[in-house]
Amino acid sequence: MPVPKSKRAARGTPRKADGYRNLLPVRLPRLTLLLNARQSDLLKKTAGIGLTEWRVLFLLHHGGDSSVSELRRISAMDAGLLSRSAARLQSAGLISVGRLPNDGRRRILRL
Repeated sequence: MPVPKSKRAARGTPRKADGYRNLLPVRLPRLTLLLNARQSDLLKKTAGIGLTEWRVLFLLHHGGDSSVSELRRISAMDAGLLSRSAARLQSAGLISVGRLPNDGRRRILRL
């Protein structure tokens, strides 16, 4: 006769999902989240910026002036997240935001 789930849990019998915890496809995303959270905390404490803002600064430093759409394509960041990060960096005086002369809709970010 099968043992009910609640009695198995009380006896410490491992659930099926517990066996998956050590598999690489499960561990890598969890590790990525943990590392991103720690990196973000460190950046906020030492530089006063978040991880997303740091990524924007890094891309601009290595790639030069870039449009928001170009940064989105390169980084695969969400458009809203990138725009909010650019606005925070601009208000902090870390970047400037301009418009292309031939296309006033496109914004160019500069260090």
